[in-house]
Amino acid sequence: MMPNPARIVGPYKVILITPVSNRALLPEFVEDWLRNGVPLVCVFGSDALEVEEEIDWLLVGRPDLTDAECERRYITTTAHDNETFEEVAEFAETWSDVCGVSIVRI
Repeated sequence: MMPNPARIVGPYKVILITPVSNRALLPEFVEDWLRNGVPLVCVFGSDALEVEEEIDWLLVGRPDLTDAECERRYITTTAHDNETFEEVAEFAETWSDVCGVSIVRI
């Protein structure tokens, strides 16, 4: 059994494969990514634009967050609905060499 990628400790880049089967789990994944210092989330698949926007709202769209809190909750997000998985993986790998890439399905 593979470990849950959201539970990996330390910084890593994420390729999130859509469609997301359980949207109710997305907030927990986003909070785990913040705790682990994830610098990049590439959303790949047919509804990548919608899921990327949802992640952005989870990061900074809450009305209870101050500007300073929003700055601390920053993760670069990208949507890839018209690219191959190989292109997205290459983008994630070359975006930064600071950490590896984790492929996530929710």
